[in-house]
Amino acid sequence: MGSMIHLSVGRLEIDWGKNNAFSDHSALFQTSNVTNIPYYYAGADKPDPVAPSERAWEIIVEHKEGLSKPLAEVIDRINLLGHTPLVCEEEFRWLADLNDFDAAVFKFSDLQKALAAVDVTAISANYGEAGEDFGKFFRREIFPRLDFSHFSGDVSHIQYRAAHGMENISAYTSANAGAQSDRSRPAGPMGIQRYRAGRLGREVGFHSDCRSTIPISYRN
Repeated sequence: MGSMIHLSVGRLEIDWGKNNAFSDHSALFQTSNVTNIPYYYAGADKPDPVAPSERAWEIIVEHKEGLSKPLAEVIDRINLLGHTPLVCEEEFRWLADLNDFDAAVFKFSDLQKALAAVDVTAISANYGEAGEDFGKFFRREIFPRLDFSHFSGDVSHIQYRAAHGMENISAYTSANAGAQSDRSRPAGPMGIQRYRAGRLGREVGFHSDCRSTIPISYRN
């Protein structure tokens, strides 16, 4: 149990946390951005139609109070806070050095294209169960949601060598990378959610390492 908070672009979750383990993203939003947004929960489990040996979860959607605004407006706020496209590229290179993947093989522009190509309104809201090993969450849940069809190299370099780095990439770099790749593309909403864990059972999108996300003040 506990209080879960999520930062997402459509159905693509880029940051989350639980109780006091989160980052403060409230500077991205104003009071005028309070609105009803979708909250995703997992209901009863059922066999996965694609992989019968695995379990899938019925997705339950409720609309409740949260914060939401167009992604392009959020990117403007992120840039004002100093997290510019140049800072995003520097972070990517630092993660490559730290996690031993080759930024000359898997370039920042590849990540930009993969994020920009995602239909964030259509991807699955089911991010599996908590308790994934470090790196495995990216390989199993995030990598399949991204579009690397443009990538001319060995995609296993991204899926395995870059997995740890991609799990450590900041929410602002993730948001900025997708938006900067194609500024002419209509931006979807970016929102934050807060709710009490366990209200309808298991939470979709919760990952047990309790990576950072957003503190806001509203009704649970």
